Amino acid sequence: MLFIDWLNPVNIPSFDYKTLSEFEIQIFDWIETAHPRCGISLKAIQTKKYLYGNFNYIERLGLSNISDIVGLTAEDLDIYTRWKFSSDFMRWQTNDLINIKELDSKVAVINARCLQECHIFFTSTGLIGLDNIVKLPVFSPSKRKAIAILTYSQDLTSQLSLSKLFELYQKYYPARQQAIQKMLRYLKLDNYFNPPTLPTYAEMQILFAMRDDSRCKAVARKLGCSVITARNHISNLQEKLRPCNLHDILPKLRTIPAGRRDANALSQVP
Repeated sequence: MLFIDWLNPVNIPSFDYKTLSEFEIQIFDWIETAHPRCGISLKAIQTKKYLYGNFNYIERLGLSNISDIVGLTAEDLDIYTRWKFSSDFMRWQTNDLINIKELDSKVAVINARCLQECHIFFTSTGLIGLDNIVKLPVFSPSKRKAIAILTYSQDLTSQLSLSKLFELYQKYYPARQQAIQKMLRYLKLDNYFNPPTLPTYAEMQILFAMRDDSRCKAVARKLGCSVITARNHISNLQEKLRPCNLHDILPKLRTIPAGRRDANALSQVP
């Protein structure tokens, strides 16, 4: 019997089944209809090969169909070869695979829930995110043996402040312009800036500040700079946006969820 109590109000139900095929139908149906913002996958406990995944998980990996993941292991999912990452990313990739193996092994040994908080992840398009991961054992119809591992992740990216998220892009992308391009893509503003005229680091901070209050004095106060400096950066941003207007993109920027958590509040973020 599978009883799961997780971190949020969305709990995985218990399943009533007599055969493995009945269980597979029930859990796959649940995966398809589970919390829409969570990524969920199922892998065999012995081979660590994927058996299933929901749409959110498949989309993050850049795959088209659920069948694309079946039979693969975490090592087979090399989706990052197209991007030029920093040495910090290479360390992350190595450590992430190690952590996945260790968590899977721990679940198999203790037959209990394992949690990884504030886990950095990368999408197939090179965007960076943050999530909490829970791994749980799935037992056979006899209830005596764990046969699979259910992985359940909650995306926390929207809880990060834009400045903190931008720090992560700068950490994992060696070229500042590439980090800026990726951050703009996350904000869905990449079509408004051409690569030769991307915002500078300071102008990105101005943009983040204007999300909450676009008044020049408010921006200067938030960033601890003079009004003249803030006004100059805003003017430069406007020049790079032509023929668009800066105030045309601010409503779009405000639709992107962003929390108030910074490096201090999220001390566990790598």
